[in-house]
Amino acid sequence: MDFPLRRAWSLVRGAMPYAVHRAAVYGALCLGLFCYLWMLAVVGGVFGAIAFWTLFIGSAGIALLIGMGGFVSVYLLYRRRIGHVAILTELATEGHLPGGISQVKWAEGRVLHYFGGLAGLLNARRIIRETMRSLDRNLFDSSAVLPVPGLEGGSRFAWHVADLSVGYIEEAFAAYAFHTRNDNVHESLRAAILIYCQCWKSMLSRAITLTWLGYAFGLSVAVVCLIPLGMLAWSTPASWSVAHFALFATGLLMGYFAKSAVFDPCASAAMVVTFLDEAEILAPDAEWDRKVEAACPAYAELKEKGRPIKRARAKKTPKETGA
Repeated sequence: MDFPLRRAWSLVRGAMPYAVHRAAVYGALCLGLFCYLWMLAVVGGVFGAIAFWTLFIGSAGIALLIGMGGFVSVYLLYRRRIGHVAILTELATEGHLPGGISQVKWAEGRVLHYFGGLAGLLNARRIIRETMRSLDRNLFDSSAVLPVPGLEGGSRFAWHVADLSVGYIEEAFAAYAFHTRNDNVHESLRAAILIYCQCWKSMLSRAITLTWLGYAFGLSVAVVCLIPLGMLAWSTPASWSVAHFALFATGLLMGYFAKSAVFDPCASAAMVVTFLDEAEILAPDAEWDRKVEAACPAYAELKEKGRPIKRARAKKTPKETGA
């Protein structure tokens, strides 16, 4: 399997100011979690491990209950990912960005212009994910692209792997929408899905490969960081179990930060370049349009949103008709 690594790296370098901004957002998030974790560790050191675990589990439960994780994932992170895709797409197609404006502001403007704000962006993501899930289960055999012998068609394992990889495909679709410059983003996304259906094996295979490589990269960084942290934990008394857990969690946070801030931008650039190359030689196909609409209810919703709005013609007044 070939990846346009040189072109992808060139795009990442061109978008470096935005990549730094994106890394700063992830870094601030990890730093906040780090500080909160060690604050709980101090509380546990004073009042005992039971106090630490009570506060840790309780705060995690409250965060899940109020949807804090989803808010952070969408409001802070997902918008940055799609903004980064806008910049990568412009560099891939035009070779440069408009001058006189920062990359951060330009990317935010592009996302706002085409998706109409956070609500529109989330609605587009929901439709894409539901459509991709239906495609994987009804039209395509995801297990065919996994290098795992013995998997039969309709394997739940293959479905879960495909679901994990859908983020990179979403970014490829967003890149196509930015590339077409169609103000009706739903029509652009519909066309992107139809193009994907004609090259789904190669695109899904690349997305799955990048997903596994991303997890392997993050895990490798975490293991490397856990070596000195483990030595530090080894040198402390065994009764400091709370501090040992905090050191372990710190290593995992470092791995997550490395994957999100370093690997993911490069993977996004590779997927953007690959899909735009496919779109140069493929076009939306009417036969696939019928197949996808029959198999994916969410696609029918996307198609309906992509149709131009017919405005009712105003009736002329007697004065205008000359009556």
